[in-house]
Amino acid sequence: MKGPTTGAQRRRTVLRELVRHRDLRRIELGFAAFAVCEHGTWLAVIVFAYQRGGSSEAGVAAFALLAPSALAAPLTVAVLDRVPRHRSLGIGFVAQAATMALVAVSMLADAGAALVYLAALGSAVTMTMSRPALAGVLPSVARTPAQLTAANAAAGFAESVGRFAGPAGAGLIIATSSAGAVFAVGTVLMAVAALASFRVEHATSDLIDREEDPERSGADRFLGGIRVLRDRPEARVLVVMLAGTAVVVGALDVAFVAVADELLDGGGATAGLLGAAAGGGRLAGASLAFSLVGRRRLTVPVVVGVVAVGVPVAAMAASHSQVLTVALLALSGAGAAIVGIAGRTMLQSLAADDVLARLFGVLEGLNMAALAVGALGLSALIAAFGLTSALVLTGLALPLLMALRSPVLLGIDRGRVMVDPDLVAFVRGVPMFAPLPAFQVEQLLMNFHRLELEPGQQLFTLGDRGDTFYLVAAGTAEVTRSDGGLVTLGPGDHFGEIALLRDGRRTASVAAGTEGLGVYVLDRDTFLEAVTGYPRIRARVSAVAQRRLDSDRPPADPDGWAEGVQPS
Repeated sequence: MKGPTTGAQRRRTVLRELVRHRDLRRIELGFAAFAVCEHGTWLAVIVFAYQRGGSSEAGVAAFALLAPSALAAPLTVAVLDRVPRHRSLGIGFVAQAATMALVAVSMLADAGAALVYLAALGSAVTMTMSRPALAGVLPSVARTPAQLTAANAAAGFAESVGRFAGPAGAGLIIATSSAGAVFAVGTVLMAVAALASFRVEHATSDLIDREEDPERSGADRFLGGIRVLRDRPEARVLVVMLAGTAVVVGALDVAFVAVADELLDGGGATAGLLGAAAGGGRLAGASLAFSLVGRRRLTVPVVVGVVAVGVPVAAMAASHSQVLTVALLALSGAGAAIVGIAGRTMLQSLAADDVLARLFGVLEGLNMAALAVGALGLSALIAAFGLTSALVLTGLALPLLMALRSPVLLGIDRGRVMVDPDLVAFVRGVPMFAPLPAFQVEQLLMNFHRLELEPGQQLFTLGDRGDTFYLVAAGTAEVTRSDGGLVTLGPGDHFGEIALLRDGRRTASVAAGTEGLGVYVLDRDTFLEAVTGYPRIRARVSAVAQRRLDSDRPPADPDGWAEGVQPS
């Protein structure tokens, strides 16, 4: 007899499914190439600036590239979100390849600093597209919440690898060639990533209309991500935690040099070691985040991660040991990775599909601004209070902020009901529900209840008032049509939607078959909100219902739903 599935077994199953999922595999590989290019080309442009004007020009160039990109992120993503979701990532990669090519040509042709920086600004702006596009497409492609967590963990791992491989590869290329060559290689990698992304077949959200209320103004639709933050305090708290983590990460870029010089009596090599320790910690944290797969409660990992990000930074103020400082920075890096992965996964469950990418566009802009604020802020604190006080203030600010907002953060998990992931996958196999992201199906399932009927027991009769939708879970349902025809339905089939859509009477009689019948029951209001909340799918559902009424087709013909709507 087969025993119950353990958490570890379920995680292994989900990870195997992730590797075998062709579309998710292509998305993750494309994002891995992006992560390598992003961090490699950033190092290349900073090296270019440093070689021209030393640390002053490098600092000015970094701020001049980050600040406009932070402002542009919500706008570029809002425009990108108008294209089919499964194409948005690839289109972003194409834009990045094009702008990287411009930088490469400008550098290699010695076209002048002004042209190089202008092209580099274009590259930095297009870089803001990929993370929001990824956050928007993964919930639609992943089949279950556990698979979504695994996909986010894989993306976090890929980004952590990119933080190592990008600068390392760029350093080798610059040592043997030039900064322009780094952008040339990046152009090729992003072109390959675009080709892989364009082979993604579809995201289920692309099968439904993502247009918002037509009565909303264009500006209101454009700022959909900001509306989510305005209306959802839980989303605001998560975004603050994620952006706050970015502030600490930005501050560490300055802290590496300052701590190496003032506390450890080291030089550039020591600063490099400290940076590598933080990067190694992020890689370890991203690996550890795979243990979150299958967990339905992610608040605790976020809380632990926030503490792990900030407290080690404060503790460095009292450390004069290189070994201890390396360990503290590795812990902070691990915490940052866990906060990023768990926090983003939670945030994906709080926003509707039509504004999801735009919400992450706002987050991307805030994160880029936070990196600059962290670097400039720590420098200002050091000048005002000294290094040790600056480290303590920077490290403790984020955990204290989290403690103040913890009731809202904890409320996210309290508001969620445990739902069997196998049931989520089963319901998403129903064509009419297939377009809904896994988290939305999970919310829908909270309103289902199970009903069991004995063999031959009548469920409803032709002409009865219809106020419920039925999904066959087990056994068979015998459907007797008005013309006397008999149809047998099995698990995965559904019936009852015609009366709900027409606000009318049952068009057939249904009884349990010889094996009995188990059905999931959904009330009329919840069904209509879930299925007809999108104009395009509402029109499709209504058209299919009309065809069933006007033809001799069975009242629950699955093929009718399958036209144009295929399960993922």
